Amino acid sequence: AERLKTEGINVFVPEHETAVSLAEFIVRQKIKSVLFWCGNLHREELPVLLKEKNISVTEMAVYQTGLYPVHVTEHYD
Repeated sequence: AERLKTEGINVFVPEHETAVSLAEFIVRQKIKSVLFWCGNLHREELPVLLKEKNISVTEMAVYQTGLYPVHVTEHYD
């Protein structure tokens, strides 16, 4: 958000704990389209909820999640 502000883009960052509450907020604002910045592996709740309300969602993957499994040899309580 801070970087966008330096580029002259108006940013409002609502404080929401879940995708459902964020989707409800977006719907109440009568927003017609959103740019959803996400990773390559993300949950689908937010885009699905918005699309159900006929809000256009453009997904932009801005990072890649790497899975690096580690074999644990120790025993833990």
